[in-house]
Amino acid sequence: MQTHNIPVEAISVCNTIGDIRPMRIRLEDDKHQLIVLNVDQVIYCKESNLSGILSYRYGCKVHMYGKEKLIELMYNVQSHKWTILKMLT
Repeated sequence: MQTHNIPVEAISVCNTIGDIRPMRIRLEDDKHQLIVLNVDQVIYCKESNLSGILSYRYGCKVHMYGKEKLIELMYNVQSHKWTILKMLT
């Protein structure tokens, strides 16, 4: 497991009751090229409240460089920012 704190751009959808689900993310790789990843499956969504800051953590399956990877995305409700926290190979 690799621990990261990579800011990403995200496209998400909200359902009728307000639940947020990530659909696609875009990040910069080590070679400074933009990579677009489709979220194939959201495995879990957990609400987190660290130091009074509400966030949601998503376990997601994505395909990167032809391999399936599990990533943990975090959505910060206060700042409206998406971040990759962990990446499993």
